[in-house]
Amino acid sequence: MSSSLPPPARVASQSVLSAAQYAATRHAVWLGAAAIITAQIGRALLVHPTYRADGRWLLP
Repeated sequence: MSSSLPPPARVASQSVLSAAQYAATRHAVWLGAAAIITAQIGRALLVHPTYRADGRWLLP
C-alpha cells in the first residue's frame, strides 16, 4: 500500500489515538499515596508543585 505522506508524517498520523482509544489502553485502576508529616507544634508539611496550573498545595 502506497501513501503520499512522507514516512515521518505517516507514522505520526498512525500513532494519534482518539480519546476513547487512549482510555481503552490505560489501566482501569489508578493508585496513589500521600503522607501527613507533622511537627511537634502541630504544623503539617505541604508541597506546592510547579507543574500544576491550579495553584493547589498538596500532601507529599
